[in-house]
Amino acid sequence: MMPLMAIPNSFDILQAVIDATPDAIFVKDLEGRYVLVNAAFIRFIGKLHEDIVGKNDYELYPEADARAFVEADRTVLATGRPQVFEGVATGQDGQPQTYLGSASRTTSPSCARRTRTWSAPGRRCSALRRWKPSAS
Repeated sequence: MMPLMAIPNSFDILQAVIDATPDAIFVKDLEGRYVLVNAAFIRFIGKLHEDIVGKNDYELYPEADARAFVEADRTVLATGRPQVFEGVATGQDGQPQTYLGSASRTTSPSCARRTRTWSAPGRRCSALRRWKPSAS
């Protein structure tokens, strides 16, 4: 097996790769603070990069959305297994948006802490966008 070697500008390369996807991608630390976000996530939140990184869900979303995200985080951390979630989040325009996301707990040898990654696809099925809960 070939020894691992440092890749010059590896953070810049990673940022370029995740920015190239239309899906919202982010990484949180174990305290729930955003440590890495891509351009699609920044567009959805409608804030500057520096106004997102270091913040938690309660600082970025309405309380109900934040509670749902924190609960999803707890599920991933408790089970240690990747999870798939469907939910509704409020975007920068104040409108609810249905999403399908996946999350996993990741340990990087170069990081002192474990991080949780979440990919929330920005491309939603048209059926999900049109879906409205029935009044029961």
